[in-house]
Amino acid sequence: MYGAQAIFKRFAKGAYGQGSYSLQAEYLRYQSDQQAVYHTNAAEIGLPLTLQQDGVYVQAGYVFAPRWQLSVRSALAGLNGEASEEGITETTRISRQHSAALSWYATEFSRLRLQFNQNDIGTEDSREDFSQVMLQYNLSLGAHGAHNF
Repeated sequence: MYGAQAIFKRFAKGAYGQGSYSLQAEYLRYQSDQQAVYHTNAAEIGLPLTLQQDGVYVQAGYVFAPRWQLSVRSALAGLNGEASEEGITETTRISRQHSAALSWYATEFSRLRLQFNQNDIGTEDSREDFSQVMLQYNLSLGAHGAHNF
């Protein structure tokens, strides 16, 4: 597995980080040589199986008001994806996800986030499109370095 990540953050002096923003991107490449341990054809179990795929995402976040952050993210998975078995190589389909999130930092240790995802998933035979809405509450416990909130 190989990867690279880049992050740029600007910390503003506004109340509770107002005016701060961040840009982030990551690339990941996965390659694996395995033996099949499950297969629809029992004769294929134990045969060599080679998998590879790339993935990438780009994300941006902006603190537009004290304790309020808006984020957007776009991700692709399955780039250059292949599965090789007994000399037969199949190309995997690319899957995409676009997200938007609104976060409220109630305290230094807690966050409430509303997130919307639009998914376009490549399946073996076709594509699946669906949306997701999530409401998430994060609570951090434990010691950490001192910082301004």
